[in-house]
Order: sequence, then C-alpha cells, then structure tokens
Amino acid sequence: MSAGKDPLKELLRLSHEIGREDRRLTILGEGNTSVRVDDNELLVKASGSCLANLRADQVTRCRFDTVLSLLEERDSPFSNE
Repeated sequence: MSAGKDPLKELLRLSHEIGREDRRLTILGEGNTSVRVDDNELLVKASGSCLANLRADQVTRCRFDTVLSLLEERDSPFSNE
C-alpha cells in the first residue's frame, strides 16, 4: 500500500471495480479481496458480501500473528476443554 492511501478506502474501491456487473469478472458479484495494511494486519472482504456494493462493515481486520497461530493449532487434536 503506498504512503498516504487509506487501505480500507482502496480495498472498497478495488472491490467495487472488480464487482461491476458490466466487467463480467465475477459470478453473482462474489469473490475475495484483501489488502495488507502493515507488517501485522490485513483487511479481508467478508464471505457472502457482494464486491460491487461492499461496505466498510463487511470488511474484517485480521492480525497475522492471530491467524497464523490458528493455522498452527489446526494440526493439534481438537479439544473442547
């Protein structure tokens, strides 16, 4: 992400452009978009939301350390305790 740009605004703009029906780049406006905010975070489009009219409240902020720890835990046996 270049300096001075708002990652959320840029993700929304890109998602809206990709999701435009006249572009015919997606089926039913579905697909995934994300943007890396910095060394520790990324923004991800929520599943089930439409690219063409994606809103800020449909974007999830994820931390790499949290996501990576979840991926590492999936190799461990599941416990409900």
